[in-house]
Amino acid sequence: TSFNGGDSFSNILKSQGAGQAFASQGAVLEELINAMTGIADEVGNAKIAEPFGANIGAADVS
Repeated sequence: TSFNGGDSFSNILKSQGAGQAFASQGAVLEELINAMTGIADEVGNAKIAEPFGANIGAADVS
């Protein structure tokens, strides 16, 4: 379903070509992989690393 009354996200991902949000299936995969990479980086570096500090071996885990 759509939050703003437009086409559903799944339909947008499945519809590639001229005039669509994505030109090809490869473009869909590239966008998804880039987004997942960004999320993994944020989790690893901001959500996990920042609380423990730069040196995980000297982290205060008490």
